[in-house]
Amino acid sequence: MAFFRLIRLPNLLIVALTQGVLYQYVLLPALHSNGLSPQLNEKAMMLYILVTVILTATGYIINDLIDIQADQINKPHKIIITRSISIKSAQWLYLFFGLIGFFLTVYLGLSVGRAPLISIYPLAFLLLYFYSAKWKNLPLIGNLLISTFCAGVAGAIWLAEQESLLNLQNIDPNRGTPVQFLLIWYMVFAFFSTLYREIVKDMEDIHGDKAIGARTAPIVWGITKSKWVAAGAGGILIIFLVIQSAQIFSYFPLWATYVLWLGLVLPIIISLYLLIFAYENVQFRRISTIIKCIMLNGIILLFFAQL
Repeated sequence: MAFFRLIRLPNLLIVALTQGVLYQYVLLPALHSNGLSPQLNEKAMMLYILVTVILTATGYIINDLIDIQADQINKPHKIIITRSISIKSAQWLYLFFGLIGFFLTVYLGLSVGRAPLISIYPLAFLLLYFYSAKWKNLPLIGNLLISTFCAGVAGAIWLAEQESLLNLQNIDPNRGTPVQFLLIWYMVFAFFSTLYREIVKDMEDIHGDKAIGARTAPIVWGITKSKWVAAGAGGILIIFLVIQSAQIFSYFPLWATYVLWLGLVLPIIISLYLLIFAYENVQFRRISTIIKCIMLNGIILLFFAQL
């Protein structure tokens, strides 16, 4: 269905899954074992996750609206707006989702006594708009912003539960420290894996981006230099995973740690090898797909946390 393709339903499910896993499998067991309650109960957290999903959907819609010309060159077979959904309908959907998300945020913030949470939504909404309209077409700036947003999917749980995390740390540092570690670990993982993929994706989309006058990294610096930047992000990710592996192993059953090596480190090494020889659109698309699988494997790993 065109609507679900427009809002990238599989990606939205991954966003919801990420926050749900962090809340249900990482945070709650540690809190409940110490007789503590989260600041957002399960119903409030479901609403919080829904707001995040809606915000993400608005980002995809405005991105497709602004990228119509470039997408006709980069992915003509995947065009949704103008082919399956009119520009006007997409604009109304963008406005509708934006308003619904804002009203839900206001309701959530007031109902749980966390008014400062209300300000986050309009700020993120505006940043996503300017990302699509301006910053994504500048070398690295857009890449860094969207990487920060992806890290913020986990960061949103940390932000909403700051007080409960602080209480947990004070009462039981042996449980509080691992929870804090895993939240930060995943944020760093999400940031660098997204940055790696975004730079590769810019190389994949170089022809359409040139046509609209964009100045992404591959256009400004060239493919070769952009490969080095992408490889730098991938290399930092490998170093981070290897350095933190000893601590990660202490929070997971031994068999689950194979996910770290076979599902994360090994595919990154393979993608970096393929990147060396990649010069065509289809080659960059293959690498981008591998990185997406790596990102999904990072979420799967969280299921097996034993805190």
